[in-house]
Amino acid sequence: MNVEQINTEFDSLKSCNAAFAQQLHDFAVKLHDAAQSGDAQLVGLYNDLKSISQSYRAEQQQILVLLQTIHEGIQRHSPDTDHPHGNPSGGNYQNFAHSLHHSGFGQAIVRGIGFGIGDDLIRHIL
Repeated sequence: MNVEQINTEFDSLKSCNAAFAQQLHDFAVKLHDAAQSGDAQLVGLYNDLKSISQSYRAEQQQILVLLQTIHEGIQRHSPDTDHPHGNPSGGNYQNFAHSLHHSGFGQAIVRGIGFGIGDDLIRHIL
């Protein structure tokens, strides 16, 4: 396992997430300002965007919980818990990695399920 690559990819994910959140916020501010005119359609669109934002926040929280759970699992199964990055050469780690790979989540990652759904939706909308 290449910890540096994982950290790089995680940092990239955080950057993409921050950029998306900023774009969503900027759009919400514009829509909110426009809705202040009292136009019922704009108010409805703003409320829809607010609901979408809440769903997005819930999804982000669930992703965080998932990543923390995986991290804790790796730490628990690492034979060298005194070392800050562990020593992933032991049997417990291999058993954990094997179990993770054969879990529903691991198989979804292998097939790319779940992470491409948003891309398909956005392509369909645009």
